[in-house]
Amino acid sequence: MSTMVTEPIVQQRTLTAVDRCDRCGAQAYVAFYNAETSPPSLLQFCKHHGDEHEPALLDQGFEATIDERQKLVDEVNAQKQLREG
Repeated sequence: MSTMVTEPIVQQRTLTAVDRCDRCGAQAYVAFYNAETSPPSLLQFCKHHGDEHEPALLDQGFEATIDERQKLVDEVNAQKQLREG
């Protein structure tokens, strides 16, 4: 699903729990933007689908304008450290 964007997505600094993956509906951690399409397109993905679709999107002129995938990795690593004591 592509979202019509009326103002540059680069003004948005973070994704929130309200932002959902366009593929599966999970929380979005990466947003790809293409200003060259008419209208400009914004796609949001969870980490899994962002990783999966990123090469094709970059080839089509999209940019990863918001990328918070590392935040998810950091959260998982912090949970592991808590369990290991």
